[in-house]
Amino acid sequence: RPRYWYIDGDWFGANSWPGRREYHIDDFALADPLLARLPAIHYSNWRIGHFFRKVPTDYGDYLIGKTDRLPDERLNGLAADILQAMRGEVFSRQRWAAIWRLNTGYHADIDMTHYQDPRIHIPVSSADTITMPLRAFKPLDPGARHHTDVFRFDRNLGVTVEQSRPVSELRLALSRNSAYAIHINGEPTTTIAMPEPSAQGESIKNHGIRFSAPIAVESVDIRALGDDNRHFIWHPRLQ
Repeated sequence: RPRYWYIDGDWFGANSWPGRREYHIDDFALADPLLARLPAIHYSNWRIGHFFRKVPTDYGDYLIGKTDRLPDERLNGLAADILQAMRGEVFSRQRWAAIWRLNTGYHADIDMTHYQDPRIHIPVSSADTITMPLRAFKPLDPGARHHTDVFRFDRNLGVTVEQSRPVSELRLALSRNSAYAIHINGEPTTTIAMPEPSAQGESIKNHGIRFSAPIAVESVDIRALGDDNRHFIWHPRLQ
């Protein structure tokens, strides 16, 4: 079953399991032909380096075939031509027609300001809650500058456990921009307070939630309680 993961600006060394169809969505657009054709977010305090792109709503679901349309209708023609050029039969008329359109300004009607203006929020998903499967991750290295296996969500995230078994602790790392309410198996479990800013400028914080007795965890719901609408989770583990 294909899946997608957000990589917070660092696709190098991304963890990928053999035999799994995984799409790593890199918001630096270093390896994504659609994002590379969108303008970088225009921050007033920019500096030279790689530049962030906004990821279109439902783009992950589009890549893995869960939907064949993006909510931003103006992107659908461009996205379809890119997929045709990348995955179509090499010498087919359809592929060469797509390549012609990509190189002649055919898709010039995209609202670039929508993707360039940092004040305009583009949600990850059109759904109120998005879901991700829980899989084994490498242990998080707190000293690492970049972290792969990142999953981004707007406000609510549902984590489904593929193989439920009795465990004593849930460990995860969340972005520092909010407090979070954690529900396990549908029951309110704890609230994670919004952490103080890190002196080292780290954007994430590790958390451990210990259970009074081992329980079989089937689902974990994470609800952001702050006003922000851009949150990240790294490396959830049950142990």
